[in-house]
Amino acid sequence: MKEQQSQLCQLLNVTKDDLSDAVKLSLLSDPSEYANAYKKRFNIYYNKPTDPLPHQSYGVIIFSYMRSGTSFLGQLFNQRDDVFYTFEPLMPFYDICETDVDQKVQVLGDILKCDFPKVAPRYKNPAERGKYLQHNLCLKENFCFRDNSRELCTKELCPYGDRTRCRHCGPVHITRANVICRSKKMSVIKAIRLCKVQHLKKLAINQNINLKN
Repeated sequence: MKEQQSQLCQLLNVTKDDLSDAVKLSLLSDPSEYANAYKKRFNIYYNKPTDPLPHQSYGVIIFSYMRSGTSFLGQLFNQRDDVFYTFEPLMPFYDICETDVDQKVQVLGDILKCDFPKVAPRYKNPAERGKYLQHNLCLKENFCFRDNSRELCTKELCPYGDRTRCRHCGPVHITRANVICRSKKMSVIKAIRLCKVQHLKKLAINQNINLKN
């Protein structure tokens, strides 16, 4: 076991203490407690300033219903080095697609520009939704479906966790994620929980975003 851990640390280029602490902290179930403890332990990373970049202006939305095969299409974009891919960012909203339409469109617009919103405020009742595994992971990671986005599992955004499985990475450093996303050729979103493509009209006519959907 120790030899395997040593090999993993060497592969990830992290110290045993850092990886061990990242694993231990991930056992904390309360999102706020987890975030505070992780950021305190790795404060140098979270407090390090980043140079801002202009908003992203090129975007693609893969808009679909559940079980339509678009997750596979999204992964084709996810494998590209010049793309920042976000998988189903509307997870915090209720599954009824006709509700909170304006807020959902606003979230998609922000992500297209690489201005990632914090997850918790998007929940109507974070404590209640946090009872479910995936919703609690969204709150802990400050991002939904983190392991479906390759960029969120890189050294830049998962410096101390197990990047081979995208685990124990800590809360996503949103400011750093914004900068990395804006440095890419485009932002790509795979989204469900909207009923009609017409809901995206506001984004399609936005002169600041070159949108394809």
